[in-house]
Amino acid sequence: MKQLYTLLILLIPFLGFGQAPTSYNILASGYMFFSPPDLTITLGDTIYFDNLTNHNAVEVSEETYINNGTESNGGFELYSDNYIVLEEVGTYYYVCTPHVEMGMKGNITVSQRDFYSSKRKTH
Repeated sequence: MKQLYTLLILLIPFLGFGQAPTSYNILASGYMFFSPPDLTITLGDTIYFDNLTNHNAVEVSEETYINNGTESNGGFELYSDNYIVLEEVGTYYYVCTPHVEMGMKGNITVSQRDFYSSKRKTH
């Protein structure tokens, strides 16, 4: 019994550290919107942008996003299907530059990974 307690005490610091990052998919719809348009993830998760043959996904500032602009803020720029991993906590805004006036834009909110509670999933 003492060995069991010792083992449990030794494992407590590692609880939650085995949580693997999650992958998410953002579809660039032929109907001129991203699905989902708003995504909440945790640090280290992977996002796959799908169907970027006639669309793109360009990171912009919040002001550019609100004003339906297209000027990149120097962040990610995807012109074909690809994966990204965002490395800082915060909100990332992106647009499809040819179709932003039709409302084709989205945002990704990245939160810190919480090792001691269950991971929230938003798809």
